[in-house]
Amino acid sequence: MATASDSDTITIDVKAKIEERCGIAANGPTSSASTPNLEAATTLNFGFKLNCNVPFAIGVSSENGALRLSTATGNANSANGFSVEKPYNVKLRVDTDGQPLTPDQCSSDALVRNSGGCAFFGKTPGQGLRSGQRTAINREGSIEVSWPSDASSGQRRAAGIYQDTLTVVVGVRN
Repeated sequence: MATASDSDTITIDVKAKIEERCGIAANGPTSSASTPNLEAATTLNFGFKLNCNVPFAIGVSSENGALRLSTATGNANSANGFSVEKPYNVKLRVDTDGQPLTPDQCSSDALVRNSGGCAFFGKTPGQGLRSGQRTAINREGSIEVSWPSDASSGQRRAAGIYQDTLTVVVGVRN
């Protein structure tokens, strides 16, 4: 025979957790499909997807600080009187679950060592532009790379392919 207890109520505590996550993935090509003319004014756009369920920081860094002639060696800035580097500008845009992040553009040389005080310079996850209290769950972002025409500067450049590598990192902010 069942016995009655002192209470007809029990309490069950249920707990669950969502882990912090913050990641980035390409949303389109990660290099220019064609090779644009370096002497003409040009703008290139590269998209990405961001998925951060916590406040985050996003950073961008440059390998060379300029588009550099791929056959140039050492620290030489010129070859036979011709320049082997072309500086450029970078704009970052990140959609968030609040207002988008749209800092001022930075010059490519400021993305090597943050020598120019770039708001979104960062080389490791958690460094760079801070999102405040905003998150970015399945949001889009973009990097815009642009350079002016050489016509007004009179700059002469050695013939060849020029390149640089931008690295974008994202992580829970430090």
